[in-house]
Amino acid sequence: MISHPPILALALQSLLVSRLQKAEHLQKKHLNFPEETYFTRVEHDIQWFEMQNIALADALAEMPLHRVKADTEIIYRSAIALKLARQENAVNIAHKIACCLSQKIETNLDGTKFYLLDKIWRSSTIQTVSPGWIDFHFSQQSIGEWLQALVSQPVCLNNSSQLTIDRTNVSADIRNSASTFHILYTYARCSTLLRSADTDAIIRLAPFNLELAADPRMIIAPQPLPWLIDNDRLKCQHSAEQALIVQIIDILDELFRLGDRAPIWKLAQALSHKFHEFYAACRIWGTVKSTDLQLAQVRLGLVLITQKLLWLLLQWIGISTPVEL
Repeated sequence: MISHPPILALALQSLLVSRLQKAEHLQKKHLNFPEETYFTRVEHDIQWFEMQNIALADALAEMPLHRVKADTEIIYRSAIALKLARQENAVNIAHKIACCLSQKIETNLDGTKFYLLDKIWRSSTIQTVSPGWIDFHFSQQSIGEWLQALVSQPVCLNNSSQLTIDRTNVSADIRNSASTFHILYTYARCSTLLRSADTDAIIRLAPFNLELAADPRMIIAPQPLPWLIDNDRLKCQHSAEQALIVQIIDILDELFRLGDRAPIWKLAQALSHKFHEFYAACRIWGTVKSTDLQLAQVRLGLVLITQKLLWLLLQWIGISTPVEL
């Protein structure tokens, strides 16, 4: 079994479930307090919980949370209030939890995850919907912050040798199939694009490390990448860009939720397919580079995130990643 790499902590489901798990516990704990004291007590306890290293573990499978399919927004819906409704009206419970979750998270807490959560709450909205659902609407600003976190977060703590991988479930037919070559080609194509962009001074990559030659290299300039227009709207407005972002969201959620039980091979194929649709529709060089350098840079950010996820998926099933093909 593979231990969860750090990048999976940035799955949107992970960010929400960790907060909802604490809210569920605290809702049960403070259920019988009068409403005027409820919020003060729960806010204090949420901050205390955030400072503890409380694992999600088995609670994840029981946490009622899923992404709602929407054309223009990233929305997650939780039925946690309905789960607790045996003791109190679900709409009231949903309102209490939503109010507490909407409050600012203390920024002096350590860790990228807490910092990112704080930025997400600041720029997104939490709504209650009858009969007791809680909807999390991720704004374009929060998605931009999240994409930057993915660019900055290493896939693993050090290198691929630290992953403990179960390779027994990958047949020889899969390893030698045409689809394997296509996925490896996609990974190598991402590497080539990033190195070429480094050479052309569109971005700057971290120095080459021979020991990690086949691993994704970090973008060190510009930092952060210019994901947003006027700090509130994503530069990635093309339908192919947005489809790739949604694919990235879904893959991270699937890996976080299912771990070793996730359909790794199908996820790698789906990501490879979406990347080629993106690359065919969204130019980086030519007029884009000369007239909108920032757009070229954020598209390269999507290239790097794709490369990181392909690296993780391929390592997960024991297939080495090439520097080039």
